[in-house]
Amino acid sequence: MNLMIIEDEVDIRQRLVQTIPWEEHGIHVAAEVGDGLDAWRMVERVKPDLLLLDIRLPGINGLDLAAKIRETDKDLKIIILSGHDDFEYARASIDIGVSHFLLKPAGNDEVLKAVLNAAGQLQCERSDRHERYLLETNWEQYLPKLKANFYESWMNGLYTDWQLKQQSEKLGIRLSDSHYFAVVVFEMDPLEEAEIRFSKQDMGLLQFSLYSITEESLRGSDCFVLHDSYGSILALFHSRSDEHEGEFQQRINFLAVKVLSVVKDCLKLTASAGIGSVFTDSGEAKHSLRLAKRALLSRVVYGHHLALHHHDLQIEEDQPSVWFQPASLRSLTVALDMEDEEHAKKAMEELIGELGQTATSAEIIQEQVLLLSSLLTQCIHTRNWSVAAVLQEDAALMYHLSSFVTREQIASFFRRIVRKILAFAAQRRNTGSSKLIQDMLHLIEEHIDTDISLQSMANRFYINSSYLSRMFKHNMKKSYSDYVIERKMLRARQYLIDGSKVHDAARMVGYINVGFFSKQFQKYWGVVPSEMRGIPG
Repeated sequence: MNLMIIEDEVDIRQRLVQTIPWEEHGIHVAAEVGDGLDAWRMVERVKPDLLLLDIRLPGINGLDLAAKIRETDKDLKIIILSGHDDFEYARASIDIGVSHFLLKPAGNDEVLKAVLNAAGQLQCERSDRHERYLLETNWEQYLPKLKANFYESWMNGLYTDWQLKQQSEKLGIRLSDSHYFAVVVFEMDPLEEAEIRFSKQDMGLLQFSLYSITEESLRGSDCFVLHDSYGSILALFHSRSDEHEGEFQQRINFLAVKVLSVVKDCLKLTASAGIGSVFTDSGEAKHSLRLAKRALLSRVVYGHHLALHHHDLQIEEDQPSVWFQPASLRSLTVALDMEDEEHAKKAMEELIGELGQTATSAEIIQEQVLLLSSLLTQCIHTRNWSVAAVLQEDAALMYHLSSFVTREQIASFFRRIVRKILAFAAQRRNTGSSKLIQDMLHLIEEHIDTDISLQSMANRFYINSSYLSRMFKHNMKKSYSDYVIERKMLRARQYLIDGSKVHDAARMVGYINVGFFSKQFQKYWGVVPSEMRGIPG
């Protein structure tokens, strides 16, 4: 720290400067002055941390100088060194805020101790001030996060009345100034299939953009905007002191529409808002949030780019739900069981056409979605398949049907499900038939010396011969009989080339009648068997 010594007696000043080991204790003598006026001008330039000051000085006395310096530098520590023990001097020193008052002739150790004590005080004060600054800075930095946690906890019903009052006061939130409150939920609408700038992987980024636009658009509108734990953008509105309920509702609606308009202008995409109920009792915040989210779900009925009100929701109590036509459901089930792709797709299109046509709320459409997904899940399970294996990445959507917000999303999803069920069935059929065909080919080679008819092969595998014939031709691109003849003729040709007699070659490929064998051989190779004997292969 920098020390400035102001003493008009030269010998005392030199002793103080030269004989006390200041540097060993981290004290640097920045200046030494013998005149009060010179000292005042020097203080402005040197900016010392510590001042060792005599009272009687030429130009201006030490107490007046100390008072003048104290007006411009509140932190400076002043040690008075005086040859007068008059109480008035001591009292004046205390009033000025002098740290220590020493009487001459004070020894070097006493002076050093007083200066170091003052330096320690200054260091503690600076440290405390720095910590207080950091605390205030951190508080300001984390205050928005703390407020967001407070509002989210409040809207989720996690506070009792006294906890709400206590927490709001801690955060400087004056809830008592507002009489009405309401929750609004903002979400980006699903991307259109034709959208090429963004994909589903960008929805997190788009929601953050929505948060930024909402926060900026509603700044100064008596509301707090937060990004909740589920990724939605929530805005809790407070009424103004002079607003009645109707005016408050109108202002919320106007501001919600404004946000949606700005989103469309900035992102060239649409968002929607769900507006919850107005409440006065702090415990009703959770109910307002729930209604806002329900209102947002009604996008599936009314479409996109809308500010949807909770009172637009129709509660279906005694009215029967609108289901699908039973014939349409049966057609889909039968087509999938028969693995009839054409009729399965046709039946699904009929069901999609019936989806939500007469629904008056999102809940009815959700029930229809649940019914249809249950039917398709049952179709998968009756074959001992797993939903995850058949649907792959779409399995997650099957487990979270509430994530659908438009009829288009629902229709696209169920079309994919039907395609995947049919494709999985074909894959399993081909995999199974491939193994069966391989087993058949192996048996044909193993029993080439017998009459391996199609019926005998069907009996061996307990399969209908007509179905086996079609499956074989589908996989091998030739009929079963043609393939067997081909294998027998190739094997017979090799036997003859190796030197076997005609009747032996016929027997080894399962022909009892040598004449019939010869005709078959000539028809296949264009020469009689005897002409093939001994010919190099």
